[in-house]
Amino acid sequence: METVQKVLEWLHLSDRVEPLTPSLLLGVVLLVVCILANMLTKTIILRWVHRLVRKTKFIWDDLLMERGVFARLSHLVPGFMLYYGALLFPHEEFAGWLQRFALAYI
Repeated sequence: METVQKVLEWLHLSDRVEPLTPSLLLGVVLLVVCILANMLTKTIILRWVHRLVRKTKFIWDDLLMERGVFARLSHLVPGFMLYYGALLFPHEEFAGWLQRFALAYI
């Protein structure tokens, strides 16, 4: 944290950016969590669903897998995390903007 403060002072931005630092850190953490959730959903859960689909005798689930429906559904996880994670931000205007972005992503 001190390194960030020193860089901001060197750039003469410490007075303007310092109140936003907790929100910026929260945003970075939320972004990393959403990316990890997306990767986890795509690798582990889709692999599990693919195995399950291959074991069934139904044709419609094979068609859904071929069309990528389950892969598209996996985008819901980071979208919901972003939507509800926006409530953690202290600035209501930014939280509302972030929630609208999450809804557009979903």
